[in-house]
Amino acid sequence: MTFTYCLPLLEQQLLTDRYLARVERVLRSIANQSVPFWHCHLVVRVDLVQAVSALVAKLVEESRAESSSLKAKLKSLAALGDPVTKGESPAQVEDLGLRFVIHSTLNNTISGAAHLVAKDAVKGLKKDDHTPWLVVLRDDTQLAAHATYSYLSTALQFADAKLIYGDHDRIDAFGLRHNPFFKPEFSLDLVYSQNYIGPIFAIQTQYLIALHQLNIESNQSFALAAILEVVRGVVAVHVDKNLPLDYRKHLLHVPSVLHHHELACAIEGQDASSDAHALLLEAERSQGNLQLLKDHFVSLTANSETYIGLGVATNSANSVPLGATHESVSSQTQVVATVSEVKPFVYRSIWPIPSDCPLVSLIIPTRDGYEILKACLDSILAKTTYSNYEILIVNNQTSCPKTLELFSAMVTVYENIRVIDYDAEFNYSAINNYAVGFAEGSIIGFVNNDIEVISPDWLTEMVSHALREDIGCVGAMHFYPDDSIQHAGVIVGLDGVAGHAFKFEDKSSNEDYFNYLSSIRNPDAVTAATLLIRKELFQKAGGFDAEHLAIAFNDVDLCLRVNALGYRCVWTPYAELYHHESKTRKLTSSVEATKREIYEHAVMKERWGTDTYQSRELLQYKKVVA
Repeated sequence: MTFTYCLPLLEQQLLTDRYLARVERVLRSIANQSVPFWHCHLVVRVDLVQAVSALVAKLVEESRAESSSLKAKLKSLAALGDPVTKGESPAQVEDLGLRFVIHSTLNNTISGAAHLVAKDAVKGLKKDDHTPWLVVLRDDTQLAAHATYSYLSTALQFADAKLIYGDHDRIDAFGLRHNPFFKPEFSLDLVYSQNYIGPIFAIQTQYLIALHQLNIESNQSFALAAILEVVRGVVAVHVDKNLPLDYRKHLLHVPSVLHHHELACAIEGQDASSDAHALLLEAERSQGNLQLLKDHFVSLTANSETYIGLGVATNSANSVPLGATHESVSSQTQVVATVSEVKPFVYRSIWPIPSDCPLVSLIIPTRDGYEILKACLDSILAKTTYSNYEILIVNNQTSCPKTLELFSAMVTVYENIRVIDYDAEFNYSAINNYAVGFAEGSIIGFVNNDIEVISPDWLTEMVSHALREDIGCVGAMHFYPDDSIQHAGVIVGLDGVAGHAFKFEDKSSNEDYFNYLSSIRNPDAVTAATLLIRKELFQKAGGFDAEHLAIAFNDVDLCLRVNALGYRCVWTPYAELYHHESKTRKLTSSVEATKREIYEHAVMKERWGTDTYQSRELLQYKKVVA
């Protein structure tokens, strides 16, 4: 198996000598790959062909000289009787000059260049040959020496792989690497929010050939178009339509930095933020990505099977996106999702809710805690715009007279509030499992009694995701009362078991790691302090583990079990709530509590291997690899 690199050299925004110096750095990074299983096709603008050809010739000459020197040294060692080299001849490696191919073109589009090289890669393929892989490079990005090896080994290990991507970082004017982006495993919702995968990845050629009709000039837009094409293609061949599709079998992440991006301003001493033309170009390209997402969702409406595969109920012809009216949506069209720009290259996808909104059962366990419970209930009742919900207050041995009076008052005034008694010692899992048996809603919402609503449409937003057929647990953005972040998704493996992403970071700061705080995404788990899930799916998963995880990690365990059934977890930043974090349950340091904590840690480590979780060496970096 050989990987083909496509390097389009179509734009020239720098002076020729500086531009060619940058291109040379890219070419050297390709030539210096640790394994020789690659070819590189350069698709070059006509007026640059001569200069680029000279660069390639220079590299080839250097490579041949180095090879000749190595052969001479090996021959000398063999003549001296070196046991390693005696009787052996140097390995025959394909000449570097045969691996670089230059194409002259008048077509200045990335899509045209990729299609040209993809078609060339499939020429002469036999029936049993491996499917060709292609990596479309940029003229400002250097490959890590192990990039080809990482792509190759992943493709050979995972037969179902269609697209492979790695992490990346930046290189400054001194050649120093910085600002690494450690990416998660494939997250479809994060792709819909931003192209976090980036412009460089390995992809099977048939998906690029399928894009031949597009005339896309920018790397950013072409990359997103290619990723979405793989998503559509994977859905189309999904055999069992009764089960959710596991995209992570087909779009694979290599947890290693494979590319180093140069910034023109870093190399040339320019300030990109002051370049009006650059800002205008950025805005245009962001709008191009937005249109690709809109076209993607429109294309899904034409195919009901694809539509179901991407997680929307089949009866959604009667559904209306949030913020839309029935008049603005054709009754003949199934609406998958609407999408809008949040900021350049960051988008929000809004999923539909049926006009007959499903009943949501909000379960709130409590023991005493009058003030915090009243604040929780008042905020839900006063601020929540979603109308079809009931509240089940689970009374866990309350003795406070004021709290008991609050129960009575709430039930008397509000028809959608009920009180359920649970007369046993505190067991979070058992309490909630018990309450689900009384819930009349098709969607269950687990809510802590120390939660307060911030965004009025929090429940609408979460319900819109819970209704998606391939979505399991849905989580929200939580803040402490001082507006620092309490929860933005759960990182499995952090601190040996699990921990919250972005915890304690300032809400108002600019510390938004690669726009994660602005993006809907698919972490492995979310906290049950505010968690929505379809009732039938909760029951299918077996509910919370009351026997082994009475207090801690029951929510993480539930999410992982739901994920194991083939569903995705979703965290949304557009459902905002305050979380005072367990104010009504006193934390004890008794021997019994310590034993239980140790036991629950052991359960998670045994069941999910959380102490050896993938990429744990990266978990401490900003605590955001979720």
